[in-house]
Amino acid sequence: MVRNDARAWSNSAEEEFASIISTFNRFVSVFKSNQVRIATSKMSFDYEELRTDNISLYIVIAQKDINALAPLVRVILESIAKNLLTNESSKKEERIYMILDEFVRFGKLPFLLEMPALCRSYNVVPLFITQDYAMIRKYYSDDDLKILKGVVHYNIVFKMNSAEDAEIVSKEVGEFTRQSKNYSTEKNQLVFGGSSSYSHEGRNLLTAQDIMNIESDEVIVIVTGAKATPLKLKANYWFKDKELLKRANLPIDLEVERKRVEEPTQPTTEITTPPNQNKQDTANLEPSNKGEYTENESSESNNENNPTIPQKESENSNPTESEKDHENPTTSQEKSKNENTEQENDETDEILKKPLNEMNTEEKRALFKKMQQGDEESEQEVLQDTQS
Repeated sequence: MVRNDARAWSNSAEEEFASIISTFNRFVSVFKSNQVRIATSKMSFDYEELRTDNISLYIVIAQKDINALAPLVRVILESIAKNLLTNESSKKEERIYMILDEFVRFGKLPFLLEMPALCRSYNVVPLFITQDYAMIRKYYSDDDLKILKGVVHYNIVFKMNSAEDAEIVSKEVGEFTRQSKNYSTEKNQLVFGGSSSYSHEGRNLLTAQDIMNIESDEVIVIVTGAKATPLKLKANYWFKDKELLKRANLPIDLEVERKRVEEPTQPTTEITTPPNQNKQDTANLEPSNKGEYTENESSESNNENNPTIPQKESENSNPTESEKDHENPTTSQEKSKNENTEQENDETDEILKKPLNEMNTEEKRALFKKMQQGDEESEQEVLQDTQS
């Protein structure tokens, strides 16, 4: 299919072909970056693991990189959303919240607008967060804004600065009927010369001015099916809650960081013997009546007759550690290297047991150095796999 499309594009007119190439490069240029290629070369979890495992996925992008990485973010969000809508689920512990803060900054994603109408039976709850309705109109359209307002179930309104948006919310809440009484009197007839009348009139339950004048720590919650009775609540900001502040300073996941910075164990040097000698030694061992292995008498005669095979020493004559090191000088070097590696890993484990706010400068530098080494090793592995 790609080949056929490429042939069709190559046969198009020059101006049309230039327009096709320009559009193609705009959306694919992000994948030319080595960092993006390495980061997207493999995936560390399956989509369904977001339900079964305790996984929180954060996508944090610097402001200067949003325009360049927007196509990649759209691909990630749409692939996650579509793959989560494959298996239905009603278990509370498998519920997934997709918190899409300033989602309009990443460009148009039509599938996200359809999610609230499709995801209820799949136990996926999307939360759309934006500054005002004007931003949705800018990146989408008026019709898309109407669709989004029609499919969401809860609408949480903070203090607004736009009179136009406040008027939309006021009309959405609707009016209520108010009874008014009018009383009139004639001159010099204060007691018996008056008359009264009653009338009913409609009035906005929430005016645009009311919405624009709420306090900064107040919100208005509008629920589908009960828009005539909106809720005015206090916002529970995490930075004003002592308990949430404590949770925000929790230490990092030690197991994840330990696996990330842990270096692979150095292979130890093994001493191998020729295969013929191993076969000869195995053949010369026979079980005795007591269940112990004894040497066969024929082995001694074979060793005497065959001068190429060295005479076997007695069982009690084991070589000392110094003799082993003398025979194999690389063994002692590898052993000391492994001990140093184990000591560094133990020191890193001790550092990881501390919260970040309790680490001193040297410990933080050591931790950062280990994490950087782990990233370099993983990057080299990805490059080798790509080249192969």
